[in-house]
Amino acid sequence: MGNRFVALDPSSLNVGWAVFQGDGLVAWGNISAGKIDFDRRFMFLTEQLSIVARQYNPQEIAAEETKFRWKGREIASLRVAYLSIRKWAERSKIPWTQYNVATWKASVLGDNHAGKEQTEATIRMIYPRLPAGLSEHEIDAIAVGIYHAGVRRLETMAGGPITSEKKKRGKK
Repeated sequence: MGNRFVALDPSSLNVGWAVFQGDGLVAWGNISAGKIDFDRRFMFLTEQLSIVARQYNPQEIAAEETKFRWKGREIASLRVAYLSIRKWAERSKIPWTQYNVATWKASVLGDNHAGKEQTEATIRMIYPRLPAGLSEHEIDAIAVGIYHAGVRRLETMAGGPITSEKKKRGKK
């Protein structure tokens, strides 16, 4: 049946999430932090991620890599999203892996520069029964989950890690 995991697409104000059981999509959603201050945003995101974890009991986390430094400057809102996920994973003792956006896009979409429309069209071809109106963060979380499921499937077949993707594990 496969491992249950949650895939995440973090951004400044939203975290898209998708729960998978092996290759199967179980649930999805979007956590919107709005424009609350960073301290409250950190608490809000970790609380909401904990609710998802209690409801779906994931054994792993697969997240799009969060780059919070751009041209030598730190983007504080992205750092808060990254730290929220990292601290939540550590506290929950759930191992996590981050995937570079170009890596998952090249694998899932066939184009590492694919835009929002192409991403959504591809995901809807894979899961045609998805409802209308999903956020771009939910769509991206589903795509990250598809990629992670494929990595895990290949690792199982190969008897161990098969990717040179830089992995960051949150389990300590």
